[in-house]
Amino acid sequence: MLCLGCVPVELRSTIHNHCHAAGAEELISLRGKLAFATKERAALKTILEGKMLPLTEELSRTLSADFGSRAPSSSEEVAAGAERLGRQLSALQRLLSATVAAMARGAPQ
Repeated sequence: MLCLGCVPVELRSTIHNHCHAAGAEELISLRGKLAFATKERAALKTILEGKMLPLTEELSRTLSADFGSRAPSSSEEVAAGAERLGRQLSALQRLLSATVAAMARGAPQ
């Protein structure tokens, strides 16, 4: 820690101005990071509510309808249900991968 009493009078204002400017720059940087994080959180909420939640609900309905309490009446029904589940799971995987990649690209350093 620097004792301003030990610093020559002519340098005190320079030191004070430098410290104040450094603090202001750090504050601006932190505010930018906070704004970015706030936008990311809102975007993630939108993706989760608008895309992932409906897709997982659809997966749940497919599982209940195709593989629920009743046994499928034919191998064609099993194959069709498995195909639907495969498509829905692939869509969910692509959506999650794209979301993670977008968040990684946009993260501040």
